Amino acid sequence: MKSSSREDYLEALCKLGGIKGSCPSVAELAELLEQDPDEVRRHLDHLAATGDIRISGDECIELLSPGMDTGKKVMRKHQILECFFTEMLGMEPDAASREACVLEHNVSDDTIDRLGSYIKNPPCMIDNHLRKRGRRKHNFETLDDFKEDDLVIVRKLLWHGGCNRLMDLGIFPGEKIRIRRKLNNRGVVVQVKGCDIALSSEVAGMIVVEKAP
Repeated sequence: MKSSSREDYLEALCKLGGIKGSCPSVAELAELLEQDPDEVRRHLDHLAATGDIRISGDECIELLSPGMDTGKKVMRKHQILECFFTEMLGMEPDAASREACVLEHNVSDDTIDRLGSYIKNPPCMIDNHLRKRGRRKHNFETLDDFKEDDLVIVRKLLWHGGCNRLMDLGIFPGEKIRIRRKLNNRGVVVQVKGCDIALSSEVAGMIVVEKAP
């Protein structure tokens, strides 16, 4: 049994156990993996022989410590990779999940730890010259440079100390947002993932964007 197949099985068993709150059956695992039950049973016999699982008489699959540890580790890798692809790169969820399935078997633990930390605390790209010389003396456009109903794509965040807040609002590089309304105080109301969000002119001026095609 290939190591990647072993990891896929143990990851799937962790998912099923978390959903059900109890040991999954052979039939449930076969349905999740979209594989023939007889083929699944052959792989499960191998996992039982290596000490990863135990199969009871009623076809219930119990994860043992080695299998549980591996399954949880692979599941965490998948979740972090999928989160990075969707939240940071703007990929569609289905495509992100497929890519995560491929990469989760080869990416190192250290890389996953670093990637997880990056997602939680993304670096803000600060332009010191921008703050020294004045925001209008730049060669790029920010959110407040556009007019109502414009659809734009976020390219960079310049807000020192505020990146996490913007990310919580769904504003991150690669995300498309629409300008709903320009306010009298020079603030803007934008639509992000179907929700309207009001931003001050200072915050809007720290979000580098370009016109969506």
